[in-house]
Order: sequence, then structure tokens, then C-alpha cells
Amino acid sequence: TQSRGMPAFANEILRSACRRNNIERQGNNKVGWKGADRGKGELTPASVGGIIVHRLDTFTRTVRTILDLGAVLGTSFDLADIINVTNRTADCPFEDKEENSQKIHDALDFLVNEGILVEVCLGGDVEGEHYIENDLRAEPSPSSLKKDHVFQDKTYTFCHDIWRASILSLMLESRKKRIHKFIASSLQAQTKKCNTDYMSLMKIWNHLTAAGERTQAADVALAVGKSFEGLGMYEQSVKLYEDTLGLWRAGPESVDSDAIEIGGFRSSVLEGMNRIELEYTIRIFVSIGKALANLHNGSDSVVAYQNALQIMQVAPSARLIRDRSILFPIFSGLFLALKYGQIEQDDDCLYEQDLVRRFVTEAKLYGDPVHYARALSMQAEMFGRLEKFPQAFAAFEELASVYEAEKHSDAISKAYGSDRAAQCFAISALWYIQLDDMEAAVEMCEFIFEHLMPKMNLRNVHNSALLIYPTIWVMKSQNRCLEMLELFVKYVVEPFDEFLGEGAFTFCLPIYDPIMMLLDLCENKSNTLENLDDYVDWAIDSENLRFGQVINNGLGNFGRDCNSVSSEICLLLANRSDMLGHERQTERRKLILSGLDLARESLDFTKQKKMIPALLQTKPVLQALEELAIELGIVEENRKS
Repeated sequence: TQSRGMPAFANEILRSACRRNNIERQGNNKVGWKGADRGKGELTPASVGGIIVHRLDTFTRTVRTILDLGAVLGTSFDLADIINVTNRTADCPFEDKEENSQKIHDALDFLVNEGILVEVCLGGDVEGEHYIENDLRAEPSPSSLKKDHVFQDKTYTFCHDIWRASILSLMLESRKKRIHKFIASSLQAQTKKCNTDYMSLMKIWNHLTAAGERTQAADVALAVGKSFEGLGMYEQSVKLYEDTLGLWRAGPESVDSDAIEIGGFRSSVLEGMNRIELEYTIRIFVSIGKALANLHNGSDSVVAYQNALQIMQVAPSARLIRDRSILFPIFSGLFLALKYGQIEQDDDCLYEQDLVRRFVTEAKLYGDPVHYARALSMQAEMFGRLEKFPQAFAAFEELASVYEAEKHSDAISKAYGSDRAAQCFAISALWYIQLDDMEAAVEMCEFIFEHLMPKMNLRNVHNSALLIYPTIWVMKSQNRCLEMLELFVKYVVEPFDEFLGEGAFTFCLPIYDPIMMLLDLCENKSNTLENLDDYVDWAIDSENLRFGQVINNGLGNFGRDCNSVSSEICLLLANRSDMLGHERQTERRKLILSGLDLARESLDFTKQKKMIPALLQTKPVLQALEELAIELGIVEENRKS
């Protein structure tokens, strides 16, 4: 079998017999049981587990302790971990820790010789509580070990799963939890001395969850989740957050089958939460909402934010929370859901206006410019979308007086996922276009390039993409496509490759290539393009041209929906002089028809969503495609089909 159960059983029986001298060479030259010992001593257990239990009883307390620690650490563990944990939990003065380390090393050697553990040498030394990296080298001699108490680090593995399972089955749950807690504390103490990657933090999280330390596990989960998100691993972060919430959700079944649940929490659980537990629960739900939004899962993102708000409203301990800023990311998340079309509201947007009013009022009272800047950016964006420009510019001017990129950008990104205050500067450029003030729109874009973009954190690629996206459409209208292409590559594409890389995901990633394609085609309308065939192949495949509702909603509010970008790519390709040959007419016709469909869909979509700047971008593209179709005599054919 996979567990090698029968061979392991036979092996333990033979080892047991040899230790007790229960076998002998018989007259027929075969090995057999001694007649007087048949069925006695260690041979009596009916399972390998019984033999192991009997054998464990013969070990010293030190050896048993090391086995317990090793079993709790996992199937395999390092010498450094064992020494660090025991030295932190042992009640002995510092000068005794070297002797303690030697005893651990001797006990592990004994267990290797007994065939219970298998050792693998690693690079690095272990001295007392310290791990010293170096190259692999020969095993130190016993004399030097006892003199200096410096050990070559090793990994130990249980020779068979049944050893670890048997040891764990003999331990009380309380003891296992206590050891998990000691291990987590030891690992956390080590992390304070150096920068720790998420793999090390996940070890800590696993031990904290096994120890039942829910709030500490939640704290680590938020840190690990942030690391995952920084690498574009949003699905992993959501799973970790959900697993952490499960520490509270997991409990005795409610006797009331009709008990109300919010976010998987029974009302009895929420009623029993203390203030700290509630704060972590809210923060995790908010983090889930942010991560799901970046995965274009808008509906579930909304549910996460709404769960957080509902829990705050019903949990008794909510009244004990003095720091009301815990509500601010919920307001921000629900606002984005409204903006991206994930929450239906009335024509006057009364729900949104009330949400924004509450946020601005509470943030102003709170007095932190980080949160107040975010609230003002929400207010300005909302008024801008409602075409109430005097109110929009009033809120924006207040924002400009509060916001300082050097001081606030990273803090806003930490609280809200990206620098929404800086992005409001870019969105304001779109208002100027609606007011036919192109000079002011360009001036705002140049301010962003000179004073804001250089101060943004390049690792936050999502923020850079949203900040630069509205400016593309302003500057493209001024025939500054090459400049925008270079800026987009510098601040978005290259940082994505450097800090995230292949396999990672961020909200705007699907539109990266189309943006670069569009800007390249605009810049080189009359020039030869080496990658023209690649562009045509991409645009001929209709699956490449259409984007999901979430990203269309999201970027449509930043100046242009993604389907409109695809429609203009089709137009520019179809209009190129090197596409006029007879051999390319089939491709050209298909590009025009696809562009028409996309432009009409985009026009209807942006009208419905009242995305006026995006609508203004699409209208001339649709007009040009219709004129080109009439010129080639394919409009009527398209409509009939």
C-alpha cells in the first residue's frame, strides 16, 4: 500500500524481537522464535501501533519530548527549529541552553539509530538559539560538537507516517495546542530579527490555527494575504482569509435550525465575539472584498463588504470599537461596487449619495488626512459622474488642499488597495473634456506626469494603471500617443514584469496589450509595422475583442470601456494602406464588422451607465466605422445577417 503498512508492521515486529532477544537460529538453520518467549513481551500487541506505544514507553523523557515536538512540527522538521523551540520553552538560564542543545542533538541521533527518524544534512550551523548559514560541509566531529555546541543543521523525517500518527494520538489535545503555541511563538520571535517571506509566515499561521489562537492567526493571515496580493495571487489570499474566518465559524451546531447567519456566522457566534475578534473579522471581510474585486468577481466582492457592514450593525461588541476608521474601507468598497455597476440603485443615486455623505462626515470627524482624502475623492467622483461639476470641483479643491503624495499615497493604498485620491486628479481631467476645456485637461495630465506618477509606489501596479488610464484618452486626442505608450510601459508594464511576473494577475492586466496596440497603431498610421500580422491575427479572433462586464464597468468610469478600445483597434487596422490589397479584403471586412458590433455595444453600454467621457470616446469611432462600411458596401449586408 502507499503507507507501506504491512512492511512497517513486519519491520517493527522483527526489531522488537531483536531488541528483546526473542529469536534464535534453530537447528534447521532457520531463524525462529525462542520457544519460551513465544507470544510474550513486545510480541503481544496485535498492531504496529501497539508495538510503537510499547516501545515509546522505554524511551527517556528527553527523547519523548523531542518526538512530541517533532510530531507537532510535521512530517519533517529541522534541528534549528527543535533547538529554538525547546530553548524558548525550557525553564533554564541562558548558560544552560548549550547543554540543552547538546541533549537535543544526542536524542535525535538516538532516534536516527533506532530507525524512527531519517536525517538529511542542510547548509548552515545551529549554535544555541542561532542559525548560521554556510555552505554544506563535512559533519563536525563529536569532540568539536561537545566543545563548541555548534551543529550542522539537518532536516529529520519520520521513517513512516505511523510513527507520527501514533505519537500524536497519545497526546492530549491541550498538550498539542500548547506545543503549537510554543512553536508559533518561537517562529514569530525569529521573524522579528529579519524580513520574513510568506512561506515562513504560513508556517506560523498553521501553528496558530492548530493552537486555537484565532486573533493571532487572523493578524498573520492579513499580513500573508497582503503578500499574496502584492504578487498578484488574489485567489490564494481569498482562500487564506476564508480559512481564517472558519476558525470562528467552526463551532458547535446551533440547536436553532432557523438561526440567522451573516457571512456564515450564526448570531450566537457574533453575540459571543469580543471587540478584538470583531475587528479582525471585519478587516478580513474587507480584504476578501478587495481581493475579489481585483479578480473581477464583483458580485461576491459586494457580498463581502455587505457582510462586514451587517456584522458591524448586529454584533454587540461593535459599540466598544472606538476607532471608527474600520468602517471606511467598507464605504470605499461599496462605492466602487456602485461605480462598477455591481449594486443597482435609483436614477438619483440616493443610496450612493447617502453612503458618500456618511463617509465624508465620519472621516472629517476622525481627522486623519488619509481617510479624509479618500472620502473627498469619492465625493468628487460621484458629483462628476452625476455631472454636478461645481460640486465636483469644490470637493476636488478640498482634496487638493489636503492630499500630499509623499505623505499620504502609500497609506491610502494600504487602507484602500490603491491611491484613490491621486486617481481623482486623473478623473478630473475627464471633467474638463466634458466642459470643452481641453487646455485645462492637458494641464492636469502634465501635472500628474510631473508631480504624481514619480511619487507612486511602482510595486502597486494596479494603482499606476488606474492613475494613467484616464490621461491616455486626453493625450491621445492631442496626438501624443508615443509619449503615452512610453509612460504606460514605464509605470505599468515593466513594473508588472519586475514585481509580479508570469502567472500573476491584476485588475487591468487584460487591457495591457490592447492599450499598447492601440497607441502603437495611432502613432504609426502611415509607417510600416513589423508586427502588423500579429495585430491582425489578434483582432480577427473575436474572443480577444470582448471584455467582461466588471472591467468594462470599472475602466468605463476612468474614461473608456475596453470594448471601445477593441473597436478602435479594428478601425485603425482596417484603415491602414497596407491592408488595402485584394489578398487582405476578407480580413479587412471582418475587422470592420467586428468593430461596428463592438462600437455599437459600447455606445449602448456607456449610455445606459451614463459614462459620458467613455461615450464621447466611442462616438467618433462608430461614425468612422460606419462611413468605412458604407464606402465598401457592407453595411446593409451586415444588418441583414
